[in-house]
Amino acid sequence: AYAAHRSSTVVLLQGTYTPSVHAHAGRTQSTEDPLQMAEQLLAYGQVDQAQETLESAIRDCSERVDLHHALLEIYRHRQESRQILSFWNEIKNKYCPAEAEWHDLIDQLNVKWKDHEQ
Repeated sequence: AYAAHRSSTVVLLQGTYTPSVHAHAGRTQSTEDPLQMAEQLLAYGQVDQAQETLESAIRDCSERVDLHHALLEIYRHRQESRQILSFWNEIKNKYCPAEAEWHDLIDQLNVKWKDHEQ
């Protein structure tokens, strides 16, 4: 599977995540950038830690769409509906530049839940 976003790209290979080279126009990344940290964790198969890093960063800085896209990609792969809904309920009242993408993922998961119930 392959997923691409404007500011970051994550490639899924055999159940692990591998970050690819990405560019952030007009912005340099320090070693403390949560997206870079998450991508490094994913490169080593530490998906839980990467997810926690992104969730924490979004709690602190909800306006960064690149953080939302990276976290949504992890959530799409994991499809842990309760966890996704729990985090969305936590952040939905903050400014969210990726609100439409969150709703799309939640809608997709709701359809899958309904299909499994039948």
